[in-house]
Amino acid sequence: MSYVLFREPRPETRVYSVAEVCQNVRSTLEERYGEIAVEGEITGCKRYPSGHVYFSLKDRSQDAVLPAVLFAGDAARVRTALDNGLVVRCVGTLSLYVPRGGFQMKVRLVAPVGAGDLAAALEALKAKLEAEGLFAAQRKRPLPLLPKAIGVVTSKSGAAWGDIVKTITRRFPSRIVLSPTLVQGDGAARQIVSALELLQRVEDVDVVILGRGGGAVEDLWAFNDEAVARAIAACRVPVVSAVGHERDVTIADLVADLRAATPTAAGEHVVPTREDLQERVGSLRHRLGRAASAAIREAEHGLTTARHGIGDPQRRIEDARQALDGLVIRGADLARARLHPLGRELGRLEVRLRSAHPRTRLVQDRALLAGARGELVGLARSRVSAHRSAAEGMARQLEALSPLAVLARGYAVALHDRTGRALVEPAAASPGDALTLVLRGGRLKARVE
Repeated sequence: MSYVLFREPRPETRVYSVAEVCQNVRSTLEERYGEIAVEGEITGCKRYPSGHVYFSLKDRSQDAVLPAVLFAGDAARVRTALDNGLVVRCVGTLSLYVPRGGFQMKVRLVAPVGAGDLAAALEALKAKLEAEGLFAAQRKRPLPLLPKAIGVVTSKSGAAWGDIVKTITRRFPSRIVLSPTLVQGDGAARQIVSALELLQRVEDVDVVILGRGGGAVEDLWAFNDEAVARAIAACRVPVVSAVGHERDVTIADLVADLRAATPTAAGEHVVPTREDLQERVGSLRHRLGRAASAAIREAEHGLTTARHGIGDPQRRIEDARQALDGLVIRGADLARARLHPLGRELGRLEVRLRSAHPRTRLVQDRALLAGARGELVGLARSRVSAHRSAAEGMARQLEALSPLAVLARGYAVALHDRTGRALVEPAAASPGDALTLVLRGGRLKARVE
């Protein structure tokens, strides 16, 4: 048995290659229409590193789309910023891109006709919310380090929900509370608002992820709704938006406390890994060491300054002793002031870490931190005590070298009454000169014979 899959063409029927068909169609289009003007709304606009711009012209009154390309040389002469939603009039030629068999318009000139209705409404809403301060950086709240529970507003059947759960479970298993909602279509915005309000009644939820997977601009429109924006701003806990992909920015992204490019990235933002926590503990340990070292250096600097300021007289020695005591007290106070806030931070982190995983490693780190803190405080006290002992020894040496100590051993200083200077050699005085002898217990008058 045999089957006839196709009939042989009649001898007079010409057989074309694919390239011939595409080239003939391209020639027919270019010759038949020549240069024409087409008016429509821009959608799917993309600018490539080469400078070429690809977009489509959409006729909203009828369901029709015309692909278009604006090559780099022509794009450089266009003064209008091309973007989705802009209604433009394009001048160019109809053609066929042979390698893909794609029908397109090669645009030479572009002139704006007016903003599309949706784009105009979106820009007006953005301006309104920005004027109210809903986009301000000052109102953005930090995310908790270790959330007790994570709220998620998304579709239960969408890929975004699975990506978020997988990411959080892999990084740091935490309690996840889903408040399901539509993420596109009629009623989606209203459901998103209700889902956000519902999560705020769950006491342990201290951060919320609002997200969905990528899609066309029209699919993301619920996240440009004013009611959704105000619900995000009114949320009692920080909100992380994860709508679409990197290039899609919605009003929800602008109002949220943090914008993540994808749902997976949102999961990475809200929970740390064990390595992140270990790095945080190590950073705190390093800061503790630096604070203690700074306190010691400041005390050493004070001691050096006091040492250089000590003079010969007894009064300067006593002043140095008092200054040294003040430095010791100030150094101890400074060490306590520097270490106390870090100790509170460490204590707070330890309490949170005890309620999370892995407990064993964190208990070991806490013990190491406590030992290090004790060693650093002991080292600070030991160094200050050693410097005080050294300063007191120097004071005793200076006191032994004081002129008053020399006089106490029976020596005297001869002062010339006329010049007031001390005599070092006999030749400095002449017979008959009046002298004053300075002794430990007083002064005597004398005259040179």
